[in-house]
Amino acid sequence: MAEQQPPTLGGPSLEADEKAMKSGGGMIAAAVVVVILILGAGAWALLSGGESDRYGEFGRTVNGNHSHYWLDFWSCSFQSGQIYDRVRTNDDLASELDQRASRGSTRYGAMVRDRCLPKLAEMQDKTASLIPPDDLRDQIRDLGTAIGEVRSGWSEYIAYLDQHGADYDHDDAQEHVVKIEKGWYDYKRAFKNVNDRVRTKIGH
Repeated sequence: MAEQQPPTLGGPSLEADEKAMKSGGGMIAAAVVVVILILGAGAWALLSGGESDRYGEFGRTVNGNHSHYWLDFWSCSFQSGQIYDRVRTNDDLASELDQRASRGSTRYGAMVRDRCLPKLAEMQDKTASLIPPDDLRDQIRDLGTAIGEVRSGWSEYIAYLDQHGADYDHDDAQEHVVKIEKGWYDYKRAFKNVNDRVRTKIGH
């Protein structure tokens, strides 16, 4: 009686299985490479957008402080929210101060000291606490220095007003007004430099 052979099952042979496995391994490797490329491209896009977002957010913070503290301070000092927009030169600024101080120097000085200067003090603290990008450190330092100059100039100006009462004299007060003017001008320049740098970084 002839020995029976085990039945042959249909399907791929061992050699075919090996080829399929090799082919599948190649497909997996190719898929891994594609995934890595996609992730790399995504990471590059994220980092590129991240820098723009970081500068944009920093710019919004600086401009928010400008609106909330700087403009509020001058609106308070000029007793009007619109006059600051008309101040273009040092002479414009001196004229606005002279008008108010000559009408009631002691009361005017006390009002600025008690109601307005705290806004600048808070702004100076907030500016000092900022963590700017490396290429904005100098501009932010200049911004903080200018705010300090304005505060110092105003403190001296108010002391002069307290001392002289109704005998306000433009020429005598000028040495203190000049300090305010310098701080005002330095702030405008530093603030513009910050915004110019931010616009460059975010592509506007």
